[in-house]
Amino acid sequence: MPETIVLRESERDWDVTLEWDDDGQGWVTFVPVLNNISTFGNTREEALDRTHEAIRGYLKAAAKRGIPIPERTSRAQPTLLAHRPRVQTSPV
Repeated sequence: MPETIVLRESERDWDVTLEWDDDGQGWVTFVPVLNNISTFGNTREEALDRTHEAIRGYLKAAAKRGIPIPERTSRAQPTLLAHRPRVQTSPV
């Protein structure tokens, strides 16, 4: 069953859907407000770390191309708030 996670990245909160993929035998994430960008990992932690990277990449590309970033629309009750990536990198 998918769950909603709230990640803190680039000074904003992002609703992320996290779910187990039986076919791929791994965890998959989607960020609905950012065109459903998706990442995966063998563990929940790895999938969420990759989601941080994907969000930063999306924001960087959007800034270069002048693509507006929508505001967070969902206020779902998160199961985890402000996941922090294992490897800290510079913000966008």
